[in-house]
Amino acid sequence: AAMNFRYLDSLADRISVIDAEYRYEFTNAANISFHRSSARSFIGRPLWSAIGEDVFEKHMKAKIDAALAGRSRTLFSRRVNGDVARLLAATIDPITGDDSRLGRVIIPWFQIWASNVPLLEAAQRRGYERDQGLG
Repeated sequence: AAMNFRYLDSLADRISVIDAEYRYEFTNAANISFHRSSARSFIGRPLWSAIGEDVFEKHMKAKIDAALAGRSRTLFSRRVNGDVARLLAATIDPITGDDSRLGRVIIPWFQIWASNVPLLEAAQRRGYERDQGLG
């Protein structure tokens, strides 16, 4: 029996449910908007096709596998878009179906901070200079 995740559409964080074959079973409105896509284009789509095979293999697959085995995992991601840098986090948690068996994970992404890149880089340089006794 399919689970109903529609209530997750009301949340501001980007949330996806991924099955044991690494395919989208559900993604919420916030994630659809982020990807400038449609819900229909996500369902059944392999996760790697949305995030890239390299990112999937290096950063996601092992964490999803651990969650499918019952162990939650946390992931951090730094994204730069134009002059804005963001630090995001996700806790990949196992979820069970109506039959109480593992077989899917839920991945909620939330923003930890955002900063203007030039200001952030200037602050990092000042911090580096202070740490090195240069400032």
